[in-house]
Amino acid sequence: LLPTKDYLYDLPYSLFLITPENICAVAVIFFPILYLFKNKYLNDSIVVLGLIFSLAAFSVPTALFTRSLSNPADFIEVFRYYMCHTPLFIVPILMLANNLHKLSYKRYFVVGGTFMLIVTVVFINALLLKVTGLNQCTWEQFFSRNYSNPAMIFGPQASLNPFASKVINAFVPSFFTYKTTSGDIGYLPVIWYLFPVIMICLTFTIVGMIVEHKQVYDDYLTIKVRIMVKQERRKKR
Repeated sequence: LLPTKDYLYDLPYSLFLITPENICAVAVIFFPILYLFKNKYLNDSIVVLGLIFSLAAFSVPTALFTRSLSNPADFIEVFRYYMCHTPLFIVPILMLANNLHKLSYKRYFVVGGTFMLIVTVVFINALLLKVTGLNQCTWEQFFSRNYSNPAMIFGPQASLNPFASKVINAFVPSFFTYKTTSGDIGYLPVIWYLFPVIMICLTFTIVGMIVEHKQVYDDYLTIKVRIMVKQERRKKR
């Protein structure tokens, strides 16, 4: 595994930590720009992914597991970690609480598409860091799911909870995996996410339809009326 990341003392290694190296970094950098478009589909992504990313970061702060608050450098790093992730949580809450945006069951698959775009950005960033030499690992290490593997773009780590690993692999087709030279299971970068993301989006959509059942019924009536109007127009022709 990579050494403990430290923005203060690990130069020049820490230079590539200021890039969009993980999903939260991509979100913090690009979500404010996406919000300027005032697009309901993009705002859905900001709210849903912002909450998921921030809650995951707060619940399992793996980057802080080796830190000690009695160490000044570690204290600064812990402070930086929470300050950087807090906007991802606060902004979606404020958007919903102030009626600046309303979620819809019809747009969750777009959220899934945004997530796929985010992990693609993480992969491209990791590739650029490798090609430019800032990341000096070997190509075998680069594609390994058990080395750096930001945002699990190269597949779930072998150290992942066995139950969680089985659940994830249940939705990953075998043709998205391969055998590495070391005998480990390799995953097609980013692409392996496709079916798990589809299943999560489908689940969100179903739950959304239950919660918004009145809106679902109204949408059904609207579609029904449109179909009837089109049929009447065809008859008149």
